[in-house]
Amino acid sequence: MGELGTGSLTKLVNHLLTFVHGAAAAEALAFAERTGLDLAAVGEVMKVSFGQSKMLELPSAECSPLTSKLGRRFGSMPRTLA
Repeated sequence: MGELGTGSLTKLVNHLLTFVHGAAAAEALAFAERTGLDLAAVGEVMKVSFGQSKMLELPSAECSPLTSKLGRRFGSMPRTLA
């Protein structure tokens, strides 16, 4: 990648973005749940929308922000939204 340490710094940037995207996805899906939206239907729309995110493609067990009540609800959905 370049000079010594640039790979580690790039990895840090990736981790920061992953955390932010995961937190945003969790908040958005919690909002969808609170407003009574069908999470499976929301997932189908997100697959073809600008709101699509790799974080929404992860199985719920791997998304620590989603392993609360919301995550358990995802257990009845297909393993991935994509």
